[in-house]
Amino acid sequence: MKLASASLLFVLFNLSLWSTPTDLSLDISSASIELSATEITPSPSPEELLAVAITDKRNLFPSVKIPLALEQQDLSRHHYLDTTIVNTGDAPLKITFWAVGEVTWDPAAGTVELAPGESKVCSVDLWQSWPGGLMSKCDPSKITHIQFTVDRPKAFGSYTIGRITLRGQPPSERPDFSAANRLSVPPMIDSAPAPGKRVRQKLPSFENTSIYHSLYLPNDWQPGKRYPIIVEYAGNRWLTSKVYSPGTPEGSRMGYGMSEGDGYIWVNAPYVNADLKTQALNGWGDADATADYAVELVKMLCEDFGGDHSSVIITGFSRGAVAAGFIGLRNKQISDVWLGFHACQHYDGDGIGGADYDSALSIRGPRKAGRATFHTDNTQHQELHKLFERLQFPVTFADSKLRAHTDTMFLEDRPSTLLLRQWLADTIANKPGTASISGRVSKKNGKPLPNVRIQSGDTHFTYTDKNGDYLLEGLVTGKRNVSATLKNWTANQTIVLESNGTTGLNFKI
Repeated sequence: MKLASASLLFVLFNLSLWSTPTDLSLDISSASIELSATEITPSPSPEELLAVAITDKRNLFPSVKIPLALEQQDLSRHHYLDTTIVNTGDAPLKITFWAVGEVTWDPAAGTVELAPGESKVCSVDLWQSWPGGLMSKCDPSKITHIQFTVDRPKAFGSYTIGRITLRGQPPSERPDFSAANRLSVPPMIDSAPAPGKRVRQKLPSFENTSIYHSLYLPNDWQPGKRYPIIVEYAGNRWLTSKVYSPGTPEGSRMGYGMSEGDGYIWVNAPYVNADLKTQALNGWGDADATADYAVELVKMLCEDFGGDHSSVIITGFSRGAVAAGFIGLRNKQISDVWLGFHACQHYDGDGIGGADYDSALSIRGPRKAGRATFHTDNTQHQELHKLFERLQFPVTFADSKLRAHTDTMFLEDRPSTLLLRQWLADTIANKPGTASISGRVSKKNGKPLPNVRIQSGDTHFTYTDKNGDYLLEGLVTGKRNVSATLKNWTANQTIVLESNGTTGLNFKI
C-alpha cells in the first residue's frame, strides 16, 4: 500500500559535522505497510514524518517500511540512528525501530515501551552484534530500508514517528565485511532460473495463486547433470528486538550457508493455507496441503532441474525446525522423500503448533527409519536426546554459540557450521539408513532397453542406460512398489527392501 501524498524530502545536513546530528533524507510517499493492519499518513509537523494507526489486532507485528534510495543506503559513516516516537493512542505500545539491510544480515534494532501520551527517543546502534557474533549484526553500508514494528498490540493504537537523524562516528576498528568472512545470500528476484540466481517461482498447479517458493540453482549448475536438493522451511513471522523473522520463503538463508552456493539446488518451500491460494506466515497453514506442496516441488526439481531424488535434505529454522519433522514426516508419502534432516533452534516434539512429544516419538519419529539427523542449537533439550535414544536412530548435535534466535550463523565458518557441512557431504555420499534397488530392463529376446523410466514412490525415479541397467538409491527400506514404464507399457513389482538392498530386479517386455 503506497501513500498517495506528495513526496516529503528532508535535506541532508553537512555530513562533515560528525558531532552534529544529521537528518536522514527520506521519501515518505514511498512508505508502505505490511498485511493491511496499519494506516499511515504524512505528518504536517516539520518535526514528524508519519502518523501511524493500528487497525487490525490480528496482525501480531503491524509494521511500516520506508525504503532508502540506493544513494542513501550507505550509513557506515555514522554510529546511531535516532528518532522520537510518541504514543498518541489510549493503549501501551512496544515499538521496535529497525535498520534493515540485505537478506545476508540481521537488522540492527532499538526498542521503546510507551505509555499512552508518552514520548521517547529511540536509538539504533548500527554496529551492534549478537552476543556470540563474529561480526556486526548488519552491514551499515547496505541498509535498504527503515522499519517500525509494534510488538503484539493488545488494542487499537496510534503513534507518530519523528524525523530520523544520524549521529556519532563509527567504531575506530570496523569489521571486515568481505565475502571471505561471511557468505552473501542472493536476494530473491523475479527472473527465469539460472545458475547463481535466487528466483521467485510457482508450481504450475498454483500459478493463479499467491503461493510461491524461492529457487536457487548453484553456481556450477549445468543442464543434464544431477544435484542434491536442500528444501528449507522458514520460521514464523516474528518481529521483536531480538528476532527478525519475516516468515516468508525469501527470508531464509540456512540452505545457502549449508551449501555455500555450489553443488546443491536450494529451495525455500511455503506453508500452504487451506484455501490453496495463500501462504501462512505463522503456523502450518493446512499441514497436509503444505506437505503435498513439498512433494510436488521436489518432483518438479528432479524432473526439470536435475535434482537428485536420492539426495534430498529437509532443513528449517524455528518453526521450520519443527516442520522438518511435523511436516516432513507427516505421512508415508512425504516421509519417503528425504535422505536427511536438519533442525535449528526448536524441534518436532517440543509442543509448538501441535507437534507434541508423544506423537513425535510414536508416529513421526519412526518414519525416519534410521536416516541421518543433525541438530543445531538444540543440545540443551534433554527430552530430545531421550527421543533419539528411544528411537535408536543416528543424530549429531552442535552448538553455534551465537546465543541468539537467528539463522545467520550458517553464513560464517563457525565450528558448528563446518561440522554441519561435513555431515551434509557425508550424508550425501554414504546415504545412511537407506538402500538401493538395481536391475535390468530388456525385451523378451534379451535385447536391453534404454530410457525406460524406473520409479518407486512419488519422487524416486531414474532411467535405464544403454545396457538397460538402472540403479535407484536413497530409498527407505520396507515394502515398496517399483514400476518400469516405456511409452504405453508399464510393469510393476512389489518387494520388501532390506538394508543391504535389492539387486537383479529385472523387467522384460
